[in-house]
Parts: sequence; structure tokens; C-alpha cells
Amino acid sequence: MNTYPVPPEKIHSIVQQIFNAPVANVAQNSHDFTQIGHTSISTEDLQTLVKEFTAHLDELNLKDTDKKTAEVQLATIEAQLVDKPDPIVIKQVGRTLRNVTEGAIGSLIATGATQPAVWHLIQTILSRF
Repeated sequence: MNTYPVPPEKIHSIVQQIFNAPVANVAQNSHDFTQIGHTSISTEDLQTLVKEFTAHLDELNLKDTDKKTAEVQLATIEAQLVDKPDPIVIKQVGRTLRNVTEGAIGSLIATGATQPAVWHLIQTILSRF
């Protein structure tokens, strides 16, 4: 066997992990390493988000004010898609949509436990992301 021992100080390991969602620090409480994080969403994913969210917005049973807020945020994404989307704007829009809809989505998930049609809808929407 032709092996040559490599001294430990010359070994440099590279680990690449790809997550399909934002992740905080992966290597917490570690030492002697470098960690770099990048997050992005494609234009196609944003288009799909707007299309699917708009198609199912009424099913969330939002209060009128929350529904109007969601519609404005979706229109903001559409406006951003005319050119290169500004990541800061998209991030804020996402936060606003999450805040407006998380209560309604939580209720839908609870209802989904007893109504298979609602659970199927939730799975369909979430499977796209």
C-alpha cells in the first residue's frame, strides 16, 4: 500500500453543507474553523411564492386588514421581480408575510389534524418550498 502519512498540521478539511432554509450557526461552541453562510432565493421561487400564496390567500381566512397587508406585500414582491430583487426588501416582505399569516397557518395546521382536505392543502403549499 503506497500511503504517505500527512502531519496533522498540514491537514485541512473542508465540509460543505447546503441547507434549503436559513440556518443559524451550524458549528456552535467549536474552535479553529471558519464558517461562512450565504442565503438566497431564486427569482423562480419568488414567482412561485406569489402565485401560490395569491391562489390560496382566501383559504387562510385572514382578517380584512391582515389580508390587505398580505396583498400589498405580494404586490411588492411582484414589483421587485420587474428588475433584480433587492434582498433587503424581499427579506422585510417575507417577515411581514410571516407575521401576518403565522397565526392563521397555525390554526389551519390544528384544523388539518381533523380535516384531511386542509392538511393536504398545507402539504401541497409547503412541498413547493
